[in-house]
Amino acid sequence: MNQKAETKHFFIAVITDEFLSHSATYLRICQQVAKEKFKPMYVIVKEGVNWDEFKQFPWRKPSPLFFTTEEEFDRAFELIKRDVLFYKKIQTM
Repeated sequence: MNQKAETKHFFIAVITDEFLSHSATYLRICQQVAKEKFKPMYVIVKEGVNWDEFKQFPWRKPSPLFFTTEEEFDRAFELIKRDVLFYKKIQTM
């Protein structure tokens, strides 16, 4: 896959208690995404949730981003959006 194709998509995992109730499925998804070198990968984590089994993946900074309120969640998405734009820009240089 060429670099331009790699920058067309990105992956965000949002880890909450509900997410963890299906952790085996989500682990397989994250493993597949990482295996395919699907870049970039981000993670947003609900504060207080044990996300240890997901720390193994190549999350791009500013990940992990933690949230407790809807405003913090929105802020996390804004940070990722800015980073994705930056990532795409440097990949096409």
